[in-house]
Amino acid sequence: MLARLDEVEGVKASRVDWSGRYVLLELEPEADASRAVRKATAVLGEPVRRLPARDEASQVEAYRKGEPWMRAGESSRMSRRESEVLSGRITEQVARDAGLDEAETERLGALMREELARAFERAHEAGGDVERLHDQLAVALEGLPGKLSSFLSPAKAERVLKVLQDRYGD
Repeated sequence: MLARLDEVEGVKASRVDWSGRYVLLELEPEADASRAVRKATAVLGEPVRRLPARDEASQVEAYRKGEPWMRAGESSRMSRRESEVLSGRITEQVARDAGLDEAETERLGALMREELARAFERAHEAGGDVERLHDQLAVALEGLPGKLSSFLSPAKAERVLKVLQDRYGD
């Protein structure tokens, strides 16, 4: 998404905040600001809107004070790291609640890292917001039964799926 925004006429650089909710456009000095924002909005799609002046000034000030705003490629790297951290937490909770042993926990951890990394990638491809990530996590849950059965007994696989569904399902 950011790479496409960087190609918009008049946009010098684009950034996204850590939440993925706000986009910051740095315009070329001679750019027609209204036109660049209109074209950037078309790239982003609905429901995008420019912030009210006060909120916009607050976000720009946050950027100037050093809050993290990522460029194209940086948000994907951050998401990969976030998926590693989340998968570790999820694995620990699920393994404990489902009664997995050390070897099973290790295999579940590898599977969760892989599935969450893919979910984050798909969410980025779909536009990168939290709702899209939630949708992609649901997709990952749907594909787990067959993968779990490759290293867990049917009873343990069922317990893992139940814990995941209870915690992260719709």
